[in-house]
Amino acid sequence: MAETSEKQLKEEINEQDIFHPESMLVDLTYNVPINDQKMLLGKDNGFQRYDNYKYPFAKQIERAMRQAFWTPEEISLISDREKFKSLDKGIQEVVINNLLFQTLMDSAQNRGLDSVMAQLVTSSEWEAAFKTQAFFELIHSLSYSHIIREMFSADATNVFNRIYQIPQIKKRTDKEIAAYDFVKGWLDGRLVLPLEELKKHIVILLVHIFFLEGLKFYVSFLVTYIVNESTNDSIPGVAKIIKLINFDEDMHVSLVGGVINILQRMPGEGFSHLFNSPWYHEHVTDIVKGIVEDEVEWGKYLLKLGKVPGLTEKTLN
Repeated sequence: MAETSEKQLKEEINEQDIFHPESMLVDLTYNVPINDQKMLLGKDNGFQRYDNYKYPFAKQIERAMRQAFWTPEEISLISDREKFKSLDKGIQEVVINNLLFQTLMDSAQNRGLDSVMAQLVTSSEWEAAFKTQAFFELIHSLSYSHIIREMFSADATNVFNRIYQIPQIKKRTDKEIAAYDFVKGWLDGRLVLPLEELKKHIVILLVHIFFLEGLKFYVSFLVTYIVNESTNDSIPGVAKIIKLINFDEDMHVSLVGGVINILQRMPGEGFSHLFNSPWYHEHVTDIVKGIVEDEVEWGKYLLKLGKVPGLTEKTLN
């Protein structure tokens, strides 16, 4: 019996075990009835229609996100710019490091949602939801740039360039980027995976996104509020922008949590069996533990830069 070549084996696995979308654009040679559409790894002709919804939650959350639209330029930072100069240098460093970290997080999230999640879903309703979420992550990145430009004026470029020399920030998105990149490798055809393994990596990615939105900004947001309140409203504009971002992130938690809930409850989506397995609980525990440890470590790093009233290693722990 002739040996099967590696190329033939890959082609067999690719054909039998996984589904690749036939077109990343629009193909009207077939139609998939709304109730037969799968959220992920289904058949999608790319025709964006919003007359009927398989899951009304998708419509509700997408509309809620759009209705909360705002732009950073609406908020004046004139007062912040003047008062910030008088703050202790250590507190200034805390604010700068937080802004750079937040920019990195939302850069990764915007690009990941756009190039991975919005491409991975196979129904218009969830494509709209993830693309709207991605758009708001872009608004957040634009907001951090707006703050840094307004606060530091001619020195803004130097402030941004500092991120390349701060390893404590650079490493903070490694796990999320790796989770996105793995699934993107399948979308791009760089990886060939058995269906079950692909599904597991999609679930891991969703869990990473959920807890990124729900936990990974916690310390940086909290510290921004504390700095503003403890220094007699020295950065009110910054705090207001962060509150708007915080509100958006809460909606993003609802969106991704809703997706996970549907996949867990609906066997027809093809993922429910994974959520009741020891494998899932092990991975969720590890992901949450890692994020909490990262947040505590980040808080301790900020305390080394400057004294944040009310924040100590004891309260972090």
